[in-house]
Amino acid sequence: MKRLIKLYIFLFLIGISQSFVLGQDQKKDSKKDKGNSKEELLLKKVRAFVPSYKSDNEKDPYQLQALNHHKLWFFILDDKKSLHVLTFENDSLQKTSEFFEMGLFKIIDKYGMSCEDKTAQFNDLTLKPYYKFKNKAGKDFERLLYLEYGYVKKSFFRKVGNVLIFPFTFFLPKKNPYDKEIKKMQSIERNIKKKQNAYKSIVAPVI
Repeated sequence: MKRLIKLYIFLFLIGISQSFVLGQDQKKDSKKDKGNSKEELLLKKVRAFVPSYKSDNEKDPYQLQALNHHKLWFFILDDKKSLHVLTFENDSLQKTSEFFEMGLFKIIDKYGMSCEDKTAQFNDLTLKPYYKFKNKAGKDFERLLYLEYGYVKKSFFRKVGNVLIFPFTFFLPKKNPYDKEIKKMQSIERNIKKKQNAYKSIVAPVI
């Protein structure tokens, strides 16, 4: 169980060597004409968040952004070519559906993610920082969870409301809180680097 995540990711990367998410299989000619497509811009916005974990595998490098929601964990797997969303189902790590992936990426595009300056241990992975959806982003994510998994910590009437409201949430006016979350994450990242540099100066041998 301890090595399940790393083993699954390794096998998964082999299996997707020719597969891409978010329109990465589009023809090269059309990409040249359009410049930066919506899919490419979305990829950049997701990748702007600091990874929670980086692999030490030089042949097949990858990194993860860990997203926590109550007791649930989701992992955005970035193999430098494409993004995929993984989660645990029935005690095994599995790829989520394209519907769920697109819904999650659209929430990130709209709101960003809230960076948690904490360390979390999940099986054999040490995650820092990790992320959460809060406020309106959290509500949209709960609706997405219910549509995909039937998971929600609300009453029956809230479940029904989630299903009815969710399709319209992406059409609401944006206040663009994404940039705000990016700035918060960058501030946390700078503080982490300062602490690391201070520690190195203390433990460095005196020459």
